[in-house]
Amino acid sequence: MRVLTLVKRSPLAPTGLYGADLMCRQVVRHLAGQGHQVALLTTEEARGQAVGEFTLLPRLVRDRPDPRLSPERWSARHKLQFLAKARHNYGATRQALREFRPDVVYVSDLEMLTASPLRAVEEAGVPAVFHAHDCTLLRTVGPEAEAGPRGGMKQAILDWFLCPPGDRGRLLASPLLAVSAFLAEQYRGIGWQADSITVAPNGLEEEFFRAQPREFPKALSVLLAGRCVPDKGLHVAVEAVARLARRGMRVQLHLLGTFPSRDYAQEIAARAASLGVTEQIVYRGYVASAEMPGEYERHACTWVPSLREEAFGLVSAESQAAGTPVVVSRLGGLPETLQEGATGFVVEPGDPEALAETTASLLGDPDGWRAMSEAGRQFAHERFRADRMVRQVEECLEAASRAAD
Repeated sequence: MRVLTLVKRSPLAPTGLYGADLMCRQVVRHLAGQGHQVALLTTEEARGQAVGEFTLLPRLVRDRPDPRLSPERWSARHKLQFLAKARHNYGATRQALREFRPDVVYVSDLEMLTASPLRAVEEAGVPAVFHAHDCTLLRTVGPEAEAGPRGGMKQAILDWFLCPPGDRGRLLASPLLAVSAFLAEQYRGIGWQADSITVAPNGLEEEFFRAQPREFPKALSVLLAGRCVPDKGLHVAVEAVARLARRGMRVQLHLLGTFPSRDYAQEIAARAASLGVTEQIVYRGYVASAEMPGEYERHACTWVPSLREEAFGLVSAESQAAGTPVVVSRLGGLPETLQEGATGFVVEPGDPEALAETTASLLGDPDGWRAMSEAGRQFAHERFRADRMVRQVEECLEAASRAAD
């Protein structure tokens, strides 16, 4: 089977990979290992990366206009750049389809790429399988993406540049793998055919699974990993550390990830100082995925205090695999990543008191902590194995390829 993988960031990148990027890397490695021919249609930043058994096509662009700007802040120049990007990505996808001649297209990630590659795939008549890691596709093919009454020269010019998908009904009948039941429901809500959707939780590579039960840690520290942005609730976590301190429980909070905004980094530092917990906040920066299994095992608990709906919650799954209990927000797909009360706890988002109280209860009961640690390790092993996830993707791709014959 010849698989053209459409992805905004090359899964071959040595660093800087998160969530969907890591899942794509697992999938394409598995496909290549099974003897399938895999081409990666990705962005220009992938030039020069080692390709090994893959065909690398770094032809797409994603960074025009500036991805840090929301559309309402675009200038006329930004709008022209976006139109040019859409047209470029349409042409680049057509070229890749002609050269590689795939049996099926695996759409791993469309964020910042525009919808124009989908038009090229549609015109080529090649079946596509979509892997939904977030709500990007909702914005691409949802109701807000539907055009109103069409006509006139202005609309014709815009369509020439944007190349929107033509047959939305056919698109919404394509196979779609959603990382959680929550996300599957979001896609059903825009009209994606229910019988075309499969829930496929993210999978973890073998090194994340701890072989032996953990002992209750001597040092009480909490881990918060991921991009350091306001939506991740770092400020809520800092407040919770202060409330634990007032309870007489001195807990260190380790922040792993990068701060895209210097202003937010300064806000977190100022908040910690005002609460008197500066010495309890340890900023570690970006940590590569290969080092994360050991990181989870260093800590007594992992927090995922998100303030927006997460499609899944990879950090939660990884932490439990390492035998580290979790406390997550009751939002989106996060509650699906644990067994509440057995492998971790769920608290209301934005509530530092609930986060502190739950953590104090967990860390104040060593026997209960050991039971939760072991239950989480077993739960993750049963539900979040990479081999299970990649087989689901492979079977879906093979079915779509056969159906097109």
